[in-house]
Amino acid sequence: MVDVGVPALPDPQPQPRLSPRMFPGASMIPDAKRLAADHQNVILHNTHKEQVFIIINRHLQPYNLRPDEQHEFDMLCEDIAYYMRESLPGRGQCVRNGQIVDKPEHPVKVLGIELSQVEERLKKQQAAEARAQQVIERASGSGKGGN
Repeated sequence: MVDVGVPALPDPQPQPRLSPRMFPGASMIPDAKRLAADHQNVILHNTHKEQVFIIINRHLQPYNLRPDEQHEFDMLCEDIAYYMRESLPGRGQCVRNGQIVDKPEHPVKVLGIELSQVEERLKKQQAAEARAQQVIERASGSGKGGN
């Protein structure tokens, strides 16, 4: 007998995320491969020594993102696009289908952001999310030792 009131358990082996495409020159960027591996939706592209492209392309994201992962991804898009507009006037552009647009859309192309700045933002965001998750677990009583 099937109990329709209980949702199905997720696959024990989740489907692998799509790998980022490493464009020519990306391997020359310090920590480029590691950063791309840490956040699989961040693709690094270096066409000139002084210019780093960070492309967030939602078409490359896996279709089975959990809600928290989707939120993280959306916030990352917003954060980078905001930083790009506020801090890089004349150098940063938000581009969709070859047209510059004001609000973050996908794909978002960001020019000239230092990898260390993006990495620092990611670390701060992940730390804040981890703290928030701990608070949620404590409040709901579901925290069972943590990790």
